[in-house]
Amino acid sequence: MGNSVTSIEDSAFFGCSSLTSIIIPDSVTSIGDQAFGGTAWFDNQPGGLIYAGKVAYKYNGIMPNNTEIILKDGTTGIADSAFIGCSGLTSIGMPNTLLSIGYNAFNGCTELTSITIPESVITIQGSAFLACINLQNINVAEDNSTFTSLDGALINKINSELICCPGGKNEYTVPNNVKSIGIGAFSHCKNLSNINFSDSIKTIKDYAFSYCDKLTSVTISDSVSVIGDYAFFNCKVLSNVKLSDSLTSIGNFAFASCKALASVTIPDSVTTIGDSAFYDTSLTSVTMSNGITSIGYCAFGFYFNRRPVKVYNFTITGYTGTAAETYAKENGFTFIALEPEAIPGDVNGDGTISIADAIMLQKHIANIITLDGDTLTVADVTKDGAITIADAIMLQKYIANIITEL
Repeated sequence: MGNSVTSIEDSAFFGCSSLTSIIIPDSVTSIGDQAFGGTAWFDNQPGGLIYAGKVAYKYNGIMPNNTEIILKDGTTGIADSAFIGCSGLTSIGMPNTLLSIGYNAFNGCTELTSITIPESVITIQGSAFLACINLQNINVAEDNSTFTSLDGALINKINSELICCPGGKNEYTVPNNVKSIGIGAFSHCKNLSNINFSDSIKTIKDYAFSYCDKLTSVTISDSVSVIGDYAFFNCKVLSNVKLSDSLTSIGNFAFASCKALASVTIPDSVTTIGDSAFYDTSLTSVTMSNGITSIGYCAFGFYFNRRPVKVYNFTITGYTGTAAETYAKENGFTFIALEPEAIPGDVNGDGTISIADAIMLQKHIANIITLDGDTLTVADVTKDGAITIADAIMLQKYIANIITEL
């Protein structure tokens, strides 16, 4: 390998049984999962931590209880899955030459309680500390330019993303400067029973809170507009969910297998609900606004019994002609139609306010036509109980953007 090589991908040499020797250049700082699995080189290694060049590649064998490891000086990377499932690991010391920590590097290190990231680290891949169920604090050296620690959680300074909350936390309040909850950030936090969202969060990414076994209630701040795929997947005791009033998109399987979830209010702002978003929950009905444009396969009204099975008498309440009605009819669910809300100033009832409404209002005032019922109500924009020239003037001012509300 030349010195221009900086990474070796997953399974790059997997199964090369005749490979007995490797020379890894110092330029390599990251190595993928099983890159050298099934090679003679790996199979002939002694038990313990194996290095490939300057990268801590893999712990070979079963790690004894109460193992403390100090990475040797000059180590530049920790490979993907390097310590995965090492339940005996209680402490890991990292040198200030370390640049990269790979995917699943410490996944399942259940006896780790604290870890310190040196100032040299610039890359930490997803799920690096997944299922570390007793981890209480992820500390970061003060001079690290990329990462910091807030209340024990790992934060990316550059994009203000919360990357990982320690798996041993019982509750956590997201700091005010965090803009997004990263992929799998709270996943498998088995002890987490309470989460408080700040008003700075815009996005909750994929798998963010999946498999949080003790999480019973979440109130998602109104700043959040997107909930990613599998965001709360398999949170089995989650029974109370308050969605953001600014939410526009709910991802695939976002709340699937939340078996205790028996009711949810879909905000009017939501336009897209992904495949199986509320699959295999306890919902028996749902109400949706007329802003819904897309509802994915098995999003509501199905549970799992070796295959998707329809919930008996599942009911969808929504507006005629919307995606809600289409979804109900396509799946054989009961559909209850809501009456469209009257919009002040929408005299002709087409859902928008334009000069056509002003003309229709003036014709009524001039006795050319007669308005009645809901039409008469929305024409009374001054709300004084009478339809006069004052209503016509106010409506024209709104259309001309002289005033901003009716």
